[in-house]
Amino acid sequence: IGSLLARSFAKLGVSAHIGRTVSEFEALRRLLAPDIITLDLELPDGSGLEVCREIRKDPDYDLVPIVVISGISDRATMLECLRAGANDYIQKPFAREEFHARIANLMKLRALQTELIRKNKALENLAYHDSLTGLFNRGYFNRFFQQEIDSARSAKESLGFVIVDLDHFKSVNDTYGHKVGDEVLVEVAAIIQKTIRAHD
Repeated sequence: IGSLLARSFAKLGVSAHIGRTVSEFEALRRLLAPDIITLDLELPDGSGLEVCREIRKDPDYDLVPIVVISGISDRATMLECLRAGANDYIQKPFAREEFHARIANLMKLRALQTELIRKNKALENLAYHDSLTGLFNRGYFNRFFQQEIDSARSAKESLGFVIVDLDHFKSVNDTYGHKVGDEVLVEVAAIIQKTIRAHD
């Protein structure tokens, strides 16, 4: 069935890498970052169901669709696979058109989820960073500073807090204009970022 799947994926414009055993699959998983995973339940050296459970323990694979392909028509087996984290269950033998439609739908869903995460990160970046300097803003401070205090208390560690004021900054704006003033702020922000430690 491996060659059949490879041909089916090729028609969808997807490169397929076939692992015929659990050990081969794990080796491929370490080397590649798959967009979708298909699993047979019956493998020479293990269970596809257990492989599915192990994959779902890895947070890096939260969004990777898993499709179980099996000749077992038992409804209880199908439900067990879905509960283990499979996104779909295709019974062998299957029609090529059905396989294409299911795989295409799952890959489209994966692309939409990835795009949604990207947009949410961009929105979070806008919400918590100053648009001029790129430094964290007051919204970030308000949300996370109390967490830093609580964390320091629970670890019985000290917490340093520094307020920086730019001397005579008003005169820079008054003399050279706000555009130059903005450039000064950007440069000072870059100096601060280069000076502090990564976790500060």
